[in-house]
Amino acid sequence: MAESQLRLIVNGKNYTGWKTIDISRSIKDVSGVFSLEMTDILRGFDLPLIQAGDSCKIEISDGEGNTFTVMTGYVDAVSASMDAESVSFSVQGRDKSADIVDCSILGTSQWKDIKFEDFVAQACAPFGITVNLDARIDTGDKIASVTYDQGVSVFEVIAKYAQLKQLLVYALEDGSLYITQVGTENASDALVEGLNVISASSSSDWSEVFSLYEVKGSRPSTNDDASEEKATQVKAQAKDTRMTRYRPLMIIPDSEQKNVSAEARSQWEATTRIAKAEGHTVVRQGWQFVLNQLKTLELPSFGVSGDYLVESFRMTANEDGKQTEFRLVHPRSYDPLPDGEVKKDAKDSKLNNAT
Repeated sequence: MAESQLRLIVNGKNYTGWKTIDISRSIKDVSGVFSLEMTDILRGFDLPLIQAGDSCKIEISDGEGNTFTVMTGYVDAVSASMDAESVSFSVQGRDKSADIVDCSILGTSQWKDIKFEDFVAQACAPFGITVNLDARIDTGDKIASVTYDQGVSVFEVIAKYAQLKQLLVYALEDGSLYITQVGTENASDALVEGLNVISASSSSDWSEVFSLYEVKGSRPSTNDDASEEKATQVKAQAKDTRMTRYRPLMIIPDSEQKNVSAEARSQWEATTRIAKAEGHTVVRQGWQFVLNQLKTLELPSFGVSGDYLVESFRMTANEDGKQTEFRLVHPRSYDPLPDGEVKKDAKDSKLNNAT
């Protein structure tokens, strides 16, 4: 099979020959990151004409006539070093969404009675970032008024309303933002210990797991003259019997979450927190672009078997060759905030101890 090749395109010029490659994308962190390095450049040869702030694109050709865009964004930093015989040159950058991560919204709120996707498109427009909505989803009712604190970043506000709308927002290869939900499609191949897994690690962290989740809130009185003072206090609890120590947690929902029932919220906390406690990192040979899809994971040494969500991937190339590192999490760790009863998954007994 022909060798794949990566090129960085800056100011219309292709730069290849990178000895060290590191590219990461995630549904958790909106902005993808890259780092490229050339080493052992002979003295006297011109260094790449790349400067911090340049627009760039990363493409990979598979050696069989196919070319894929991996990332579109900007160069954040360049650096060079030298010794008596050679020069090294490195480039670091992020995709276009880096600007909405770094930059603030100026002025007071200008968005009222607006669909979520329209708000995101308008907020991103000054940065030259287009927004794509997954055609399979509906973002629901309009936002009455987009509120935020002065000085927060553009993406902080987007992320706030994405969570309330039960949505994911992350960057695509072309630098645009994609509004979607947690993926349910299975990737074509499994990750199997002894077959295609080079290395793996597994972790379980219960520091954010509790034995009892109590949600306190309020709902308006049914009287016509109801006021905040006359609101009816509501309370619900969910227990997680796997946590045998007494560890209670009280949750006071934000004002934007007032329509979520206390019972549903308490069940959601129990389910998602135990799901988030589990995570797996797996490395396989070669490069593979998979994100927000399910992968079957078989790691008998860890007692792990099932379908897990690809939360992120990291493609690298160095003296060890080309590899892809996947971060896989339980799919229910991304369960959206409920707008009704939280349903238990009959196929997954690990998450069904909440009562």
